[in-house]
Amino acid sequence: YSNKYHNLRLFPGNFHSNALNKYIYKSFGKFYVGLRMGLKSKFLEILHNSPLEVSINMKLRYLPVVKKLKQLKKQNKNLKVLEVGSGSKGITRFFKYPVTGIDVEFRKHKNRYLKGILISPNKKYPFKDNEFDAVVSVDCIEHIPRNAREKSLREMLRISNRHIIITCPFTISKWDKIVLSKWPKSSATYKNIKEHYNSGIPQPEEVEKVFA
Repeated sequence: YSNKYHNLRLFPGNFHSNALNKYIYKSFGKFYVGLRMGLKSKFLEILHNSPLEVSINMKLRYLPVVKKLKQLKKQNKNLKVLEVGSGSKGITRFFKYPVTGIDVEFRKHKNRYLKGILISPNKKYPFKDNEFDAVVSVDCIEHIPRNAREKSLREMLRISNRHIIITCPFTISKWDKIVLSKWPKSSATYKNIKEHYNSGIPQPEEVEKVFA
């Protein structure tokens, strides 16, 4: 039955008694709504961590980084990994081992392998010197404003005891220009590339300056 009480559909048929509707909602409605919300949340969590969520584009961008980490993992079973700009899943989509991830925000559902820590790119990372065996950052530093980028890179250097793996664009591509000129400004793709442009596309010398 469907009415103003949360659009409940508990029984077939055509009921017209408002008193009956209230009785149904009072007796079963809150339980039903709670159960439905719980099942929906669990379904979204499963979908969020399923292969259906992963695009070919995402897989190709992470592929060389994951390959390197798996090699390092064979050499060191206790490999400690930090991902800068992980989001709620990051590399744990493909690297099924514990990873610490830092970012400016996280979604409700996170990958079970990821320990997410909120942080600002303008702040010192809350880790000791040389704390991680590998620090990775996949398509992240182009989202960090240029005036905070060098500090973030130096923090990666400080907390890594050996390996740092960074991927990022060094130019605005032809495809990016098409998106910026023709795509809806409300689309996620437009907003993502616009942030690259506003933050300032990284230059090789910026990275070389810190790690040379």
